[in-house]
Amino acid sequence: VHDFVEDKQGFIWLGTQRGIDRFDGHQFTQVIKGEAPSGLPGSSVYALELDPKSGLIWTATIGGLALFDPISFQVTHIPLIDHGGYRHQSARSLFFDATGQLWVGTENSLFVYNADTSRFIPAPGFSARLKNINHITQDASGLYWLATGDGLYIYDTESVTAVLASEISTELNSLLY
Repeated sequence: VHDFVEDKQGFIWLGTQRGIDRFDGHQFTQVIKGEAPSGLPGSSVYALELDPKSGLIWTATIGGLALFDPISFQVTHIPLIDHGGYRHQSARSLFFDATGQLWVGTENSLFVYNADTSRFIPAPGFSARLKNINHITQDASGLYWLATGDGLYIYDTESVTAVLASEISTELNSLLY
């Protein structure tokens, strides 16, 4: 199990190496297999996030991003295409920030949902090529913390910079390494 969320009905949804399972309080049931014709874009599910407005479940997989309806079990594949036209195949992390905006970490980039266009766009000014953005969170000051295969990065949307955390704090550096 890579991740799990609880929906508004109390079901627990689990992202696994073989798709999505549901726990109803008594038993586990595999409901969506990866890479089936009507399934997920990839078999291994890295992250799940419950959309607080729609109740749908955002799903990050080895094959890309999807939106899963826990009522109908329908899956919608969501493309992640950068400014150069490259389609990112591996969505690794999901995070709703303090404003309700959804962020997606991929194998080497960071995307954010643009409500005006109903599409994911590369994070503004984010040009760092980071290996596997595995986790995203936001601190009280609004900075985004990115756990990556290259280390812990801090992304500031106001100054539009991403810096390795160990470069700005020797104390933090001693904790990380």
